[in-house]
Amino acid sequence: MAQPVKWPKIPLESEWVHSMFNQTYKQISGYISRKDINEILKFSYSNFFTKFGVFILAMGFVFGLYVVGTGPAQGDWGETGNRVASILINIVGPLVKISDGIFFLMLLAWVVIPYYNRGIAAVQGSLIGLVWCLTTFFSLCSLSTIALVIVQGWISFFIQLAIVLMYFCVSIYMWIMKIHTKETKIGTLKVTIVTLGVMLLINFVMIIYLVTCKHINFYFSLASALIVFYVLLIAIMFYQLDRTYKMIYIQKYNRQFRIAYKIPDKKWWFTAKRAVKHPRGYPPVEEGTKEPTPKEGNKHG
Repeated sequence: MAQPVKWPKIPLESEWVHSMFNQTYKQISGYISRKDINEILKFSYSNFFTKFGVFILAMGFVFGLYVVGTGPAQGDWGETGNRVASILINIVGPLVKISDGIFFLMLLAWVVIPYYNRGIAAVQGSLIGLVWCLTTFFSLCSLSTIALVIVQGWISFFIQLAIVLMYFCVSIYMWIMKIHTKETKIGTLKVTIVTLGVMLLINFVMIIYLVTCKHINFYFSLASALIVFYVLLIAIMFYQLDRTYKMIYIQKYNRQFRIAYKIPDKKWWFTAKRAVKHPRGYPPVEEGTKEPTPKEGNKHG
């Protein structure tokens, strides 16, 4: 009797997504390069007062994003604009408040929580950058949407929205494929350039039409093209997402990476004094010798 044919298992997209967050050191080490390690080593130790000064300056971004995200939806934009604003204030408004609040809390945590090592510093910095991208994404939504609808009209709005959404979905797919080292027919940079080119062409034609045929103010016409920045913002957001993903895994398997890339303990923990309080990573303990204790600080560095 003939045996049934056993077809090779084809991984589902859901399995790929699940495996992204359960990779072993051997799997993730093929995705992380020396360049990523160097990014972590650039982080330097900052004391409380230095971070508090940066926190005060960053508050300008926090309040600025909040005003940009909630202010335009509360203005008077005419019948069509006010209808759009009422929808945005109920949908985008809460997202702006939540993301801006998280951004504020993460900055505050960055000030209060000390840097134990460069890995934690890199994870904190990357997460703050990612949340900043998301907050900016939501904050610009009200202004760009209202300007696009009342100046260029609904048809142009839906066409450009469809292009941005397709670019967003393609970016997700390509990032997942990149993590699993799967080749795609076209690179991320080419997709970004093509999408940006199409958006610029559409808005260039629309601005010429609005200024010459409808006699709309040039600056109003130019403001209606704010949606173009979403292509760049999405590209930056996925770059930051990828960076955060790598930093988390480097911190998770930091001992293996420190040995593989020969990162001295005193460099990873900022100082030799801090390094002696933790198990040795690199240079590793020689066979036949005992692990140095905190009292043997001079031998540990």
